[in-house]
Amino acid sequence: MSLFRNIFTILPHWNALSTEAQERIIGRTKLSDIELEDTVKPTSAHSALTTIVEDGKEIKILRDNMPFGRPGHGEFGTYFIGYSRSPRTIEQMLENMFIGRPPATMIGCSTFSRAVTGKSVLRALGDISGRNVSRSPND
Repeated sequence: MSLFRNIFTILPHWNALSTEAQERIIGRTKLSDIELEDTVKPTSAHSALTTIVEDGKEIKILRDNMPFGRPGHGEFGTYFIGYSRSPRTIEQMLENMFIGRPPATMIGCSTFSRAVTGKSVLRALGDISGRNVSRSPND
């Protein structure tokens, strides 16, 4: 599954926070981009909510962000793209971010941002001929 999102950051609200508050919301240090230790990172931090664990094993996705901005329009944000083996992984991440884990317990990134575009694409693996390719669950 692929997820594409264009996310605007509400900068006046975000910039009004202290660096420490921003780091607790994201779960990473701002300048060095190091993940906070679990002992100090809130369970509502973005990095905690987007960590999906099944049967004691973290389910990884391939993700990337690119900042964008239109200074003359006051628009700034992130273009996000994520790929996962199963749509369930990204769906769980989105549910955690916008509903909470447990539900109704989070005040985080979604308080300071808004998704303006988004698209999910689910496609079966295939070779260049377009035929489905059988893969084992451990690939």
